Amino acid sequence: MSVFIYHGFIKSIPLELEEASRIDGCTQIQTFFKIVLPMLKPTTVSIFILNVLWTWNDYLLPSLVLTKSQVFTMPIQMKQFNGTYFTDMSMLIPAMLMTILPLVFVYLFAQKSIIEGVTQGSVKG
Repeated sequence: MSVFIYHGFIKSIPLELEEASRIDGCTQIQTFFKIVLPMLKPTTVSIFILNVLWTWNDYLLPSLVLTKSQVFTMPIQMKQFNGTYFTDMSMLIPAMLMTILPLVFVYLFAQKSIIEGVTQGSVKG
């Protein structure tokens, strides 16, 4: 998915920017690092957040691979608080809080770039 997002964004970068940098004397590598890479910042942050969420919330693969309870991920560990006839809410609520807090910190850290990425395509010119 990351490759498709990057491909779609890089394809939308005007070739005139690359041509102007070549006229100014930049090599292809300098053009990438000075022109294209700074424009990719909102896309990179969005991809980072999507990948963090995907990895953090992954349930199927760790539940198939992990066998020892000492190495269970948080979503798998939370399943143990649910029984057939009883749910231990006194343990489930703090576990949910511990699971959500790292994602909230990631969002707060990248909030400026997320908003910039969302609003980037909304204004023409």
